[in-house]
Amino acid sequence: MTIENTYPLHRCVYRNDETTLKELLKDEKMRKRINEKDNHGNSPIHLAIMLDRRNCILTLLNNGCDPITRNTYNWNPLDEAIMLGDIDIVEKITIMKLRDYAKQFAVSGGKLEQWNAVLPNVYLKIKLKCKSQVPIISKICPKDTIHFYKKGNFLRMDTSITGFDTRGIPRVIKGDVSIIAKFKIDGMCRIVLLDNKKKVYQELYPEMPQWLIGNLLKSNISIKTLYKVFVDTSNFVIKQKKNRILKKTKRTVQMDRGKSYKADLFKAKDIKLIIRKRTNESTIGDRKSDIKTKIVNVQLSRNKTMKRDDEISFIDTELVSQKLMNIEKTIIGGENNLNEVKKAILNKHKSNLSKNDSDDDDSDDDSDDDFSAVETVISRSSYCCSTVNEPVVVDSIFKDYIDESITDYKDINIFTCKKIYDIIMCGKDNNGNRIKDNDLLYLRQMYPGFVEYLMLEFQDEFMLINDNRKSIITRSMSKNGKTRSVEVTDDMKDTLNWDEAYIEREKAKKTAATIERVRKEKEWEEKVTRLKNLDWEKSRITEEEYFDPDYTDILHMGRMMSIDEERKTFNNSIKLWMSQENAFPVNLNQFQPFIDYLCSIYFDQVNDLTKNFDKLEYFYGIKAVSEMIQGNRRFPLKIIIPILTTVKAQFRVLDCHTNPDNIPDELFEIPKDYKYGEVYFMNVK
Repeated sequence: MTIENTYPLHRCVYRNDETTLKELLKDEKMRKRINEKDNHGNSPIHLAIMLDRRNCILTLLNNGCDPITRNTYNWNPLDEAIMLGDIDIVEKITIMKLRDYAKQFAVSGGKLEQWNAVLPNVYLKIKLKCKSQVPIISKICPKDTIHFYKKGNFLRMDTSITGFDTRGIPRVIKGDVSIIAKFKIDGMCRIVLLDNKKKVYQELYPEMPQWLIGNLLKSNISIKTLYKVFVDTSNFVIKQKKNRILKKTKRTVQMDRGKSYKADLFKAKDIKLIIRKRTNESTIGDRKSDIKTKIVNVQLSRNKTMKRDDEISFIDTELVSQKLMNIEKTIIGGENNLNEVKKAILNKHKSNLSKNDSDDDDSDDDSDDDFSAVETVISRSSYCCSTVNEPVVVDSIFKDYIDESITDYKDINIFTCKKIYDIIMCGKDNNGNRIKDNDLLYLRQMYPGFVEYLMLEFQDEFMLINDNRKSIITRSMSKNGKTRSVEVTDDMKDTLNWDEAYIEREKAKKTAATIERVRKEKEWEEKVTRLKNLDWEKSRITEEEYFDPDYTDILHMGRMMSIDEERKTFNNSIKLWMSQENAFPVNLNQFQPFIDYLCSIYFDQVNDLTKNFDKLEYFYGIKAVSEMIQGNRRFPLKIIIPILTTVKAQFRVLDCHTNPDNIPDELFEIPKDYKYGEVYFMNVK
């Protein structure tokens, strides 16, 4: 094989020719093509993993191929290797990814150099606290005071959280540890972990301890379902709130050393996550992958929504039409309703433009976005973001039991949940109307996950709750003396039968276990049936067919799988108390290089070397957020983020300065009285 051949590295992989692949990679020009993508969007490492060419995989990894790049289906090599299930390959790619991340941060022109240009030195003291109104949850919420130091290429972080104990009631393991990272401009670095109580230290990088590698592999081995998360910031909005009589939008934040800073309130909302699920995987050799999916185009399925345009000061009919086209695609039928939606959007757009900004600056509704309310209804009427041949159900026997103004199924009255659960278990309602497929589809479209919640979780939360909260009584939930406080109405006291309630709950648990077992058996039978029905000869693709220059369709090889995609919207507002303009020692934009680096780790689409929609969307979102939050002049002194319905995380800055004289060099050195030993973050199960 000559270098002039099209995709010579890919051809070696296809032939499983490890010897020729090694010879080719000895050539400097060929090594530069090691991450080249073929006419189907696959790099050599992607093709090798998909076709399970183990020796070729190791050869490519040993020659420095990119372990982060994605194929056209947005899977990176680690994703493909995880589903392959080869622990050695997964470990090698994981370690390579970590080393690549470290080099990219400190290499000449990298994020560290960019960071040093705008913020060479900084000290931050941040208090982290999770809060909940539920007492038992409040007791286990983590709290910590974090000290962060940066002096040129040296970083240090001190924390008191050393791990988590998940035996029984989860709790945080407290201690006193420090992480020190010393980077060199050539991309090399050394990271050590200190235990300040035991006075021992251990190197984390470049020599990684086995416990660290083990923790990294635990989450990637024996996985049956792979999840990929994409962030959609196209409708993400941050607005400064103005003074109101009953709502405080200005505050003085007290800090250490007697300092205080005035802050203004900003609110951020409407973050969308697109969650892709890959499951039911099997290998089928040198054949085109058999993908069962509800997504129309797997590689182009995420809605590439219209970018915000803050300069629009008139009714942009083209923008409205383009937005409605996206909505129209998700609706099958219902033309009259769609026309009403169009009129409502236009009227809403007109009214919003005529309002003064001060009229709605402090409101918590969704009036910031002309289309957000419509999109919420549309997203609730579809289980996946792109579905095929699944009509929207508008009528069902469950319709009389559900208040459609409720957006979260966990807010539905518990008595209503019990009625719906009984109907599902009996197969018919009180009037003898039998459940049909469309009835369950109605529940699924209105509230994704609601049926599963009823079957698996609802029984464990079976507490009769009185909306009027007239009285509280305690009765026996079982014959073994266990009690539980529940709130009931006066007219219910004579009708409650707690023994029957307990028996029903136990039956429901057994039923849920049976349903889960049946579901797994059904998935297995489906996989076996698909394998039997696969046309093994017709689906085979020869080398000539694969590399045919006229065959340029996207192509995934060697697997049988199912892929679904779901869109989730977080409407709960994030509160940010931002320092007043140019009053704080630092601003948010000075941390942008570090934020970009962290995002490149958690969202591999940001780190992709090629220009792709997700990367452009990320940078557009960052730019828009910076402008809305005035990041070049302000810094968040306090952030409140809703994590769960009853839990909020709070970050508060207690101290900050940029004086290098107050950051001694000794902080970045291992104390002389410390000994080398095992230091690790514990995760006790």
